[in-house]
Amino acid sequence: MAKILVIDDEIQIRMFFRVILENSGHGFKGAPDGLKGLELLSAEQFDIVIIDMIMPKKDGLNTIPEIVKKFPRIKIIAISGGDDNFAPSTYLDLAVNIGAAAKVTKPIEPRQMLKTVEKLLLEKSST
Repeated sequence: MAKILVIDDEIQIRMFFRVILENSGHGFKGAPDGLKGLELLSAEQFDIVIIDMIMPKKDGLNTIPEIVKKFPRIKIIAISGGDDNFAPSTYLDLAVNIGAAAKVTKPIEPRQMLKTVEKLLLEKSST
């Protein structure tokens, strides 16, 4: 299957993704922020990056353009639960505008996320 990097500052979210992705036969790596995520992307091959939009150090808005520029073949799924200032849709629409291929609102429903992953893998294999 696919090798997927999950970049999210919440360890519970990364472990949630580890369980659903590995149980579906995908490879998983996790990173707590965009800085560590970019390090892993430089060291290993990934098919998909799932990235949270709001994180300390380096958030999704600052990381997605770098991924698009340095690793254009990697598909990006943006995730967000929003914050006190903006609804999740605000962050997710921005993510799509700067290069994310898909967006999913937190809380995440496992079947919806797996469906999104499979859709992007099909698109990737047809290009």
